[in-house]
Amino acid sequence: MWRKRAYRSSGLLRSLTLLRTFLIASAAILAAGAVALSSTLSNDLRTSALEDNARDVEAYVEAVLGPSFVRGDRVVVTPRALRRLTRAVRLPRDVRGLNVYSREGRLVFSTTQPGRIGRRRSSPDLKRTIRTGQPSAAVVDPQGKAPPVVKVWAPLSSQKGKPVGAAEVALDGSVVDEAIAGSSRTIWLAVGIVFGVLWIVLPRIHDLTLHAGVEAGVNAFALLLFWHQLVSLKLSSDDRDLKRITALGLLGALTIFARLDNVFLVALGGLWLWLRLWQPPKKPKRNPWAWRLQSGLILFGPITLLMMAYLAWNYLSFGVAMPISGEVKLWWGTLKNTVYGFPVNGLTDFAGQFVTDDPELGPWSLLTAPLYSGAEWLLSAAGQTISIAGRRLALLAIGGVLSVLVAVFIWIQREFLSKAARQIGLLPFFLGCFVQISYYKFTGSVAQQPWYWIPEMILLLFISGLLLEALFRTILSKKQERNSSPVWIGVIGLVSIFYVAFIQTAVRDPGNGSNHFYIERAHWLEANTEPGARVAITGAGNLAYFVKDRTIVNMDGLMNTHDYLLALQSGNGADYLAGLSVDYIFGNEYILTETNPYAPMLAGHLEPYRVYVFADRELPLWRFIP
Repeated sequence: MWRKRAYRSSGLLRSLTLLRTFLIASAAILAAGAVALSSTLSNDLRTSALEDNARDVEAYVEAVLGPSFVRGDRVVVTPRALRRLTRAVRLPRDVRGLNVYSREGRLVFSTTQPGRIGRRRSSPDLKRTIRTGQPSAAVVDPQGKAPPVVKVWAPLSSQKGKPVGAAEVALDGSVVDEAIAGSSRTIWLAVGIVFGVLWIVLPRIHDLTLHAGVEAGVNAFALLLFWHQLVSLKLSSDDRDLKRITALGLLGALTIFARLDNVFLVALGGLWLWLRLWQPPKKPKRNPWAWRLQSGLILFGPITLLMMAYLAWNYLSFGVAMPISGEVKLWWGTLKNTVYGFPVNGLTDFAGQFVTDDPELGPWSLLTAPLYSGAEWLLSAAGQTISIAGRRLALLAIGGVLSVLVAVFIWIQREFLSKAARQIGLLPFFLGCFVQISYYKFTGSVAQQPWYWIPEMILLLFISGLLLEALFRTILSKKQERNSSPVWIGVIGLVSIFYVAFIQTAVRDPGNGSNHFYIERAHWLEANTEPGARVAITGAGNLAYFVKDRTIVNMDGLMNTHDYLLALQSGNGADYLAGLSVDYIFGNEYILTETNPYAPMLAGHLEPYRVYVFADRELPLWRFIP
């Protein structure tokens, strides 16, 4: 039997120190990003809605009030015209009041204070409107308990376009929230349609989330549901607000449980939302600090409590709070001569892995892989040899052209894209992705997998949906008088052709599975070992699922115990396997006999027994000698 030692290599301690430093820095980044995002969202969305209301009121003033009040270059109201206008004007429900002023500031018409007609008013807003001839809007909090209103100033102009007076229109404050909510629904519908089509027809996403058999599908669903609920949350000024926030906190916890590295997106999104909720609803009246504390607790409370319970259960059950696979991969990053990869060493390595087309190392490979393939195709078409330098030049050429095209669409549709990006929370989502990428790259973790990068795939599809919508709007805006059906028929046709081509690879003959490597390998092992045998193997997943009457021991540590990791680190891994009564070692000969950590651990413990051959693969089966 082996003796357990509490052991940590100096490299692992360094990685853990980097991890702690990274987490502290990440918290600061999340807080700063949330503050910036909250400020941007609250200011820009409100500004956009106010500008829309100002333009609408200006059109109303020009069409309805101008003909009644403007005579030449003056605002004139006769008693007869005033009585007729009072009877004729029917204000919508969201209009609180209407005042009309002459160029000198004299009140000539009012629906709220008719007794003040004839008096002069000195108002900076009134003077600015008459001087500039431009409408303006702002949210105003009246004195007392009255709810806020939107004050809109619009010029009254003569036929020559010269301002001769101004109209002051008070709108219900809800028009701003309704405008924002309407934009949100439109944006989500447009992006959602494109997102769904891309999700279905892109082979890379389809294979990863459906065929790979890992948690990618559940993870994608949880992330999308959480983010949609996060950016769609609207307060209704009643007791249901706190229930909605609590439900969002529970959903955030479930999203983290789908994959623990979702904690970065959930944390950033939660902080962003909390600062959006910084000011309490007007009704019922609440103490601002009590509201902030309460909303923060009910949002982050469920996440914190459930995570604490999860970590405590892990520690009590397995002797370690975090999943053992994460600790194993951190330790692998400290080893030399290992097949599991190497940790990032500086910003140059980070930049290289940030934009690589490798699906395991590259978080943006959904985008970069087609670019790299296009660069190689371009070199081949030009008769050039494919080399690193040549591929870089081709990438620069393709990237430059695409960047110019994207920049053109962004500029043309900047108003729509700016509003849409804020509505679906692109910036906080990107920051969450960036922090997640940095966590894996800078903490020394290795052996990343394609399904780690589901958030980045979702972000790329968000952006693709927005850019395609911008393209459609650009095309249709130039053909406003024409039927848009041909455009949509063309788009549907292209998507259909692409989908039919994809069907050839996506639809597979299910067969009986007997010719699959993972099934055939299990049958071979059953034929060459006795029932009840214990077989140790690296990457034991599918073999452990399909083999019968044998016990499979995971030897890389990803699905083993904390004690086994300590034994690996101390060089006592073979003693641990002996303590488990392992009979056989099965796997790749090079990995087990020439690389760390297995070669030194198994030296002198392997006796050749059989060799499994499948196509061009050869996997030795050794008897394990304690």
